[in-house]
Amino acid sequence: MDIKTKSIYKNILMSFLIKGAAIVVSMITIPEYIKYFHSQAILGVWYAILNILTWITMFDLGIGNGLRNKLTEAITKEDQNEQRMYISSTYMVASVFCIIMVLSSIIIVSKIDWNKVLNISTEIINSDILKKSIIIVFIGVGIHFVTKLVTSILYALQKSALVSLLALLSNFCMLIYMILANQLNLKFNLVTISIVHVIAINIPYFIATIFLFHTSLKEKIPNIKYFESNHAKNILNIGIILLWLQVAMMFVGCSHSIIISRMISPEEVTDFNIYFKLFNGMASVFTLALSPIWSGVTKAQSERDYKWILSIEHKLWKLLAVASLACVLLILILQRIFNLWLSSNTIEVNFIKALTIAIFTIIFVLHNINTSLSNGLSTFKVQFICMTIASLAFVPISYFLQKFIQNWASIVMASSICLLPYEIIQPILTNRFLKKSIRKSGE
Repeated sequence: MDIKTKSIYKNILMSFLIKGAAIVVSMITIPEYIKYFHSQAILGVWYAILNILTWITMFDLGIGNGLRNKLTEAITKEDQNEQRMYISSTYMVASVFCIIMVLSSIIIVSKIDWNKVLNISTEIINSDILKKSIIIVFIGVGIHFVTKLVTSILYALQKSALVSLLALLSNFCMLIYMILANQLNLKFNLVTISIVHVIAINIPYFIATIFLFHTSLKEKIPNIKYFESNHAKNILNIGIILLWLQVAMMFVGCSHSIIISRMISPEEVTDFNIYFKLFNGMASVFTLALSPIWSGVTKAQSERDYKWILSIEHKLWKLLAVASLACVLLILILQRIFNLWLSSNTIEVNFIKALTIAIFTIIFVLHNINTSLSNGLSTFKVQFICMTIASLAFVPISYFLQKFIQNWASIVMASSICLLPYEIIQPILTNRFLKKSIRKSGE
């Protein structure tokens, strides 16, 4: 087994272990949250705020993903000056973006009636307190745009497992505060929890950044004298493409609850989520194994080691076969799982719904395989065209299918139909590109 493959397997194993720990932390955190917040309505508002911020963190112009690709190439070439310029240029651009985000949150967020937006009475949460809390959290997210850049560097250094570890540490910080607050019977305060959240999402990344730039990257500390507009432009060009692809996939593949609620009914959303949680949980296990592939492929391309990429591609098809088999087995035992999990509130399995979401899960895993390879190779054209068309066609196809299948299966089926062209075309082109590159390198 070569060094690149060993590194990927090591990162996958560590990621699984960290994911297991993250599940444990999540399970412990939820009841601690419930104890601390006292009111389900206030807790619901807090989750809504965090969901809004999850979407906002996507709109960083794709700076992090751009750095991930370009820095991987510079490290592979052992070009120290390129590494300095890409790191410094990215941090300068991200810092400007952070300042804009912070100023915007103070000016714009303060003018919005958040009680109305989040549908919460001023008797439950004072409007000034809610506004102040959201401003604090928005500022924290702005700072996070800069501190989180360390994850792109870790990906470029082929240390993807450490990225998962930092996320785990952030969640662990929140858990520690929740436990201490409940043990000490601290009075609930939305502003305080917002400050704690800002600290939790930034401190692990800040410490990792300081450690990294004082050890292995001490010669590459961000410095304005290494800022290069061309390098910043290269990062933004790739980043914006990746950002659009991420947004398109979020819309086609991850907005089912919103579309189902508006197109059918909120009750159908609850039914959908029962199926979705099981299949999505299984899909996340398979996609976790793909986290080191992207940067590994970029590194191999820089070394012109196309045979290695082709061998990884073959291994990923085997992973897809295992995922497909797992989906079939899950359908067969789904009723037993529902009975055990939901107990007296169990529901009867609808075969069409189960089959529809199983097919979507397989396509979702296939999509992650295709994008891990194409993003690593920086071949975005086909993905850009297909995902743009998919995002435009998703709602109309959903409406059309809803006339024949009057439940949430129609929406999930629409997602699968929209994603399918890319999932068929991209593997053919990737395989053709790799074989052509192997022939050229052999000449």
